[in-house]
Amino acid sequence: MQAPKEAPGKKNNTMGWFKRLRDGIQTTTKNKKETPEGIWHKCESCKHMTTYAELKENFYKCVKCNHHTRIGSIEYFEILFDAEKYVILFDNLEAIDILEFSDLKSYKSRLEDAKSKTGLNSAVNVAFGKLNKKNLVVACMDFTFIGGSLSSVEGEKNFQGNRLLFRTRMPTPDHIQIRRS
Repeated sequence: MQAPKEAPGKKNNTMGWFKRLRDGIQTTTKNKKETPEGIWHKCESCKHMTTYAELKENFYKCVKCNHHTRIGSIEYFEILFDAEKYVILFDNLEAIDILEFSDLKSYKSRLEDAKSKTGLNSAVNVAFGKLNKKNLVVACMDFTFIGGSLSSVEGEKNFQGNRLLFRTRMPTPDHIQIRRS
């Protein structure tokens, strides 16, 4: 059976799936090709579809409307450091529930969930690398970890990062005053 021919100047309004069914084209489920996860990104603002690679190349901004997509600390480090080379520091420090806090769910349980979902130990990551060939230490909040929860370990990671700057005499931004004796 042949598909009906279109009249000149008229579009065939037959839906693709209906045409396939009518023409006897059937693809078994095991032979269907799935689109792998992480290839496409839909902009939250304008709904434009783009590839994840193109989004990353554009520093996580929509190519159509320039909407900034939220990124985690790892993506931020990859953008910031030369050749995406950096070292995560103080990763052995983990958030814990010292106060045994709970509301609808215990904080300890929230921490366990966040660690398994994100692969992070806390809401702050500290990294060392080079930016324009100069040493740089960056502490970055990662909102995917319990909405950027602040516990004693986040303060400790920031402190250790600053301590490293002080001990190695790395330059600091002009607006931060550190006394060196």
